[in-house]
Amino acid sequence: MKVVELRSFSDAAQAVGLTQSGMSKQIRSLEEDLGVTLLHRTTASVELTPAGRIVYSKAHKLLRDWEQLMLECGRLAAGSGGLLRIGASTVPSTSLLPELLQRLRSAQSALEFTVATGSSGEMLEQLEQQELDAIIVGMAPNEDRFSFLPLIEDKLLVIGNESFRNITTLPQIVESPLIIREQGSGTLAALEQALSTEKLSLSKANVVARVSSSEAALAMARAGLGLAAVSALSLSSEALRSVTVLYELPTNRKFYAVCLRNRAHDPAIKLFFKEADRLRNSFT
Repeated sequence: MKVVELRSFSDAAQAVGLTQSGMSKQIRSLEEDLGVTLLHRTTASVELTPAGRIVYSKAHKLLRDWEQLMLECGRLAAGSGGLLRIGASTVPSTSLLPELLQRLRSAQSALEFTVATGSSGEMLEQLEQQELDAIIVGMAPNEDRFSFLPLIEDKLLVIGNESFRNITTLPQIVESPLIIREQGSGTLAALEQALSTEKLSLSKANVVARVSSSEAALAMARAGLGLAAVSALSLSSEALRSVTVLYELPTNRKFYAVCLRNRAHDPAIKLFFKEADRLRNSFT
């Protein structure tokens, strides 16, 4: 990486405290291990080969992961608990995650968190890429490399303002102006599943807006733009006073705590699942 950044073997060697011949030897050794040529030397500079571009890009991630590992091990050695990178889809990020984080802090006061939010699909993708350690999402992963714990069942409610109070059936809902969530959302997946029970499809629905949060869907429904399918957990008593619940969709929607199966025994992730299980039991 240093040779590429400085475009010089001699400058890179000096920067990392090696001789130029020592630097060249290390590059050759790396090329032999990988079975490819990484660099082309010219009279004026050093250029990456196609394979070199791939290795250089991956090297950035490897170094970031190494630095993160050193940081977390250092914190653990100092007794400061380490870092847990948590993700949550939009509904549990406000309805479940705050209480879970408080439980985690009570169990391990030195544990630090980073929190990412997005659609269920985005959170699962980031977990798979090991950019997150554990997540709470509105869909169960269907692959063996994930380990998950069902947390709580959720109702999916169709809401609208008073102008839509006569809507009482799924066919009427599909024909009405609809505000739906973005692709990858667990709420959208649950809506599609509910419609399929009566052989209905969003492809023939009157969709007027796609939004990235339940709050946006609620605000648009309140304003009369159309109907919205939202999680019952996302509706506060105040919100329920400003809209009308028109229909409860037939779904088996749940929220899940998820991690990669091969990391389920990491101490911080085990603690996450332990406290998530206690949170689940508090609902029963």
